[in-house]
Amino acid sequence: MGSIEFEVTFYVDKADLDKYQEEDFEREFKNCFFSSSTAENDSTSEIVAGELCSLYSSEGGAPSIDSLDVNDFKINLETLKGEFIITFQIHRIFGCSDIDTHESDYFEFNFLVDLQNQNFVCSSENMIVSFSPE
Repeated sequence: MGSIEFEVTFYVDKADLDKYQEEDFEREFKNCFFSSSTAENDSTSEIVAGELCSLYSSEGGAPSIDSLDVNDFKINLETLKGEFIITFQIHRIFGCSDIDTHESDYFEFNFLVDLQNQNFVCSSENMIVSFSPE
């Protein structure tokens, strides 16, 4: 079983948050998730891809993760809690057997909006099904 936790900082005037609807939160989350704050820092999506790669590395095949996307973003505007799914591609190369594989997978995340710190606090605990290249 693997878990991933991360925070996504958003930059919105707190006075404007009262007007935010679900699509506004989704747009803000995606913008901040896929962009880095400075040229030296990785984006949150790149950090999550690295975490996913670590979780899948025990299965062999030198995995690499790409094509991350955020889907099915939902938020309760009263509790500021919600959920989303991150989909991604796993690429593996098994050098000794000369096998190159590609598969799609996803992780389900829950989150809460921390208004004081302007963060989406995200966590997931998913089962990783054992992979076999055969």
